[in-house]
Amino acid sequence: DASLKALAKHCPELEQVDLEGASRVTDVGAEHLLKACRKIEKFRVKKCIKLTKKTLDAALKHAPQLLEFDVCKCPELSINAKNFFRAQHGLCNLIED
Repeated sequence: DASLKALAKHCPELEQVDLEGASRVTDVGAEHLLKACRKIEKFRVKKCIKLTKKTLDAALKHAPQLLEFDVCKCPELSINAKNFFRAQHGLCNLIED
């Protein structure tokens, strides 16, 4: 999470983020990045096993510009949470298992 906070602080213009397999990433770090980097269009968190619905909620709240969100193999994200995200964020392509 500290690394993501530093990344957000020093790179607020990020448009693409790939955190595939970063097993230490939590909702706190993901939310901080989504909140601070308001230009992220592609957010790949595939195999980030600690992420929950809170990350989807953060994307809804802070990332209306998001076009692609890869949440494959994130076991803590339920089908209901993914469906809710999809219904609320019509422009984003949610990539899942």
